[in-house]
Formats: sequence, structure tokens, C-alpha cells
Amino acid sequence: MASSGTSKLLKGSFLIMIGNLLFRVGGYIYRVLMTRLLGPEGYGLLGLTLPFQGIFQILAAGAFLQPLQSTWPSIGL
Repeated sequence: MASSGTSKLLKGSFLIMIGNLLFRVGGYIYRVLMTRLLGPEGYGLLGLTLPFQGIFQILAAGAFLQPLQSTWPSIGL
């Protein structure tokens, strides 16, 4: 029984590791492509917008989590 739990843990960890690796490789390819396509000025402008995108993502996630919290208070969001 303990080996079954360990096996699930290893499979889950392996899937997370592969997903993280693919995500990072995709990010690297994205940066290389954007650098070549936009040039220095365009890439600089893109870099200026990234913090704002992060802020908007956080705000949007908060806007979606609040209704969930009132609907399912037991999940502790």
C-alpha cells in the first residue's frame, strides 16, 4: 500500500517536472523569437508592458476567486 502512494507521488512529481521543463523551454523560444521579430526598441516596449500584465492577471484572479469563496467557503481561498 505504501509503494502505491510512493508510485503516485513519483508519477505526479515527474509530470510536474516535465511540464515545468516544457514551460521554460517555451519561454526561452518565445524570448528569442520576440527579440528577433521586434528588434531592440519593440522588445524594450514589450518588456515595459510585462509588469502591467502581471498586475492585471493578479487582479483578474482575485475577481474570480471572490465569488468562489462566497459559493464554497470550505475550500479556504
